[in-house]
Formats: sequence, C-alpha cells, structure tokens
Amino acid sequence: MRELLLQFVILLILACLSVPLTTAAQSPDEAVVQAVLFYSPECPACHHVIEELLAPMAGEYGNRLQIMVIDTSQSDGLLLYKAAVQRYQIQRQGVPTLVISDVVLIGSREILEQFPSLVEEGLASDGIGWPDIPGLDQMPSEVQMTIGSQGLQPIRTEEASTGLIGRTVTGGMLGAMIAALGYGAWRVKAAWQDLLKLWQSSRKSLPHAKTWAIPILALVGLGIATYLAYVEITPVEAICWPMSGCNFVQSSPYARILGIPVAVLGVIYYLGIGVLWAGQKSPSRRWANRSVLGLLGLTFIGTLFSIYLTILEVFVVQAICTWCLGSAVAATVLMLLVVVPVTGSPAPKRARL
Repeated sequence: MRELLLQFVILLILACLSVPLTTAAQSPDEAVVQAVLFYSPECPACHHVIEELLAPMAGEYGNRLQIMVIDTSQSDGLLLYKAAVQRYQIQRQGVPTLVISDVVLIGSREILEQFPSLVEEGLASDGIGWPDIPGLDQMPSEVQMTIGSQGLQPIRTEEASTGLIGRTVTGGMLGAMIAALGYGAWRVKAAWQDLLKLWQSSRKSLPHAKTWAIPILALVGLGIATYLAYVEITPVEAICWPMSGCNFVQSSPYARILGIPVAVLGVIYYLGIGVLWAGQKSPSRRWANRSVLGLLGLTFIGTLFSIYLTILEVFVVQAICTWCLGSAVAATVLMLLVVVPVTGSPAPKRARL
C-alpha cells in the first residue's frame, strides 16, 4: 500500500508541476506591448484579423502582448471609439481599427502589414503602454475582451478571480477527489489478482456495479457537459453561481484539447459510462466482463482527468467554474460506485473459483 501511495503522489506532483511550467508568467522586467482593437461581432474583416494574426501573435508572445478588444456594437464601446476618433483625428472611420501607441491602423490590410513590426519594435525597446484614449480606463467589462491564443476571451474581473472562499471550498473538494482516487487505486490493487482469475475463468462473471445511481449520475453529468459544450461552441455566456469564473474558464486555452472542447469530451465520457453500465448485463459473459473492466478503467480516467482540470482552475487559470466542479464531483462519485462492488464490499475479497 505504501508503494502504491508513493507512486500516486509522485505522479500527481509531476502533473501539477508540468502545467505551470508551460504557462509561467513573464518576468516583470520584460517589455510589454499594449494595444486597443475596435471591432464589431458582425464584421468579417475583424474576425479575419483576430484569427489570422492577433490570436497567433498572442500565443507567440504570451503576456508580453496585451490587446484590449472593444465592441463598438455596444453603446459604451461606440462612445469610446468616437473618443478615439476625436483624440487621433481619424478621417477614415470603420472597424477593425487598432491603436498602438500613437499609431492608428484601419482595416485588415494595414493591421496585417504593419502591426507585427510595430510590436517587434516595441518589445525591442522599453515596451508600449495603453493608448491615450479618453475613458479607456473606465470601460465596463461587458464591452471589453482580450485576445489569447484561442481568440477572443472575456476580461477577468475581480468576481471571476478565485477568492479565499472559492479556493478553500475547491481545495477541500480537490483533496477529497485525490483521496477517493487513492482509495480506489488501493482497492483495485488489492483485488487485482482475484479479478484476473475471474476474468480467465470460463465459469464465472466479474462482479459488477448494479446500482441505478450510476446511470442517473451519468445523466446529470451528461447534462452539465452538454450545457458547457453549448456555451463553448456558441456565443452564449454561462449562468454561473455562486462562483463567477465559468466563462473565464471556458474561454481559457485549457478549455480545448487538440482543438476539441473539453466539454465535448465530457459528453462522450458520460455516454460511454451509460453504455458500459448497460453492457455489464449482457447475456454474453465475455462482453459483460469486458464492460465491467471498461467501466472500471473509464471511471478512473475520468476522475484523474477531473483532478487535473481542477488543479488548472485553482493554480493556473485562477478562476472557478461551478459547473466544472459539479462534473468533477460526479466523475469521482461514479468511480467509487463502480470500484467498491467490483473489488468487493466492504473490503476487497479473494475470488473463490
């Protein structure tokens, strides 16, 4: 048991360390370039500039390039744009308009051709601060966004940040999930030889989880994952209470894996849980046993992945998504509901053939 717990702790520490290393904050001594982009959600040229130039540059430069995006379709955003027009005496008006230092770039062609060199020049010197646009520092968060490697992202507000209560609650849940995963791993290790004997036997079936709580909980998780997938692939903000970091988490680079939204993977995961739970009752002993082991392995993977995502929320993104925590709890409880009956309750037993 000690060896298993030691291996588990080492793997968890390595997982925790590998993430911050890839997203480490830039040194405060490094030059920073700041710019403002005026755009409209219905402007194709704006989206072309963001997707083809600004998002890749944000991924390349990280925190050294900060672009505030102002939505001119909102009244406050339009007022700020008019203030910029008056401040810089802009004659040719329209979006996309990008202001960097005292330089105003209008249209996708000017931005694509000139912005990269202006950024390089700024980084090579002492950096470039925010443009001197009257009212810029008073813009409400509703009309502001920023640009990351995945495109447009909402501005982080104090409410979206992880507060003391949020960190305490999430930290306690994270500790409980880790303890549950360790307990499940210990049970599986203790009963593994007996499970293999039953698997190899042609006369007996593997013990399986019969409780209807599994498909019910999988249905709850499926609902959460479906809702988050809907939020991820449509321009809709998630309803988030009591913590308000859902939209910030959903817009972070970690909300996608190889371009696939994590929520979509969650939908597939919970559907797989339901299919394997039903497969345990197959009249074919061979398929029933495979379903048992498949369900056992899938719930362990789901719990481990949920722990990984929760660690990202707390230590990297620094925002808490209530829906994500609900899904993480569901995945952990599902794992326990499966591992206990499969390995023997109340404690791992030896198989009798």
